[in-house]
Amino acid sequence: MIPSTHQTLSEGLAVLREHGWIRGRYGRPGGPRCAMGALGFDVGSDVSPLAVAAAEALNEHLPRFLPTCCRKNIAHWNDASTWEDVESTFRAAIAATAPQAESVELVPA
Repeated sequence: MIPSTHQTLSEGLAVLREHGWIRGRYGRPGGPRCAMGALGFDVGSDVSPLAVAAAEALNEHLPRFLPTCCRKNIAHWNDASTWEDVESTFRAAIAATAPQAESVELVPA
């Protein structure tokens, strides 16, 4: 199976649920993470294109009522949010990136 944005977001939320969520830093493997850390962003590491795509998808679901500093900036949004906000935003992005069933056209016999 080829990894996808949907899978990356799903795995990120699973990391947060399993290891915990934090503010103010990315976190570390095996420990609590912020939203960016859960997607694979770490200080000084190479960031995969899938992590970037997942962050862009998450950005699309950040609340629009946030102050300018937090809009379109996951790290600032994470630090100004509650766990419930983070979890529901991940869930919205996961739902929006879910693979669609392929439509099959029936060809008359």
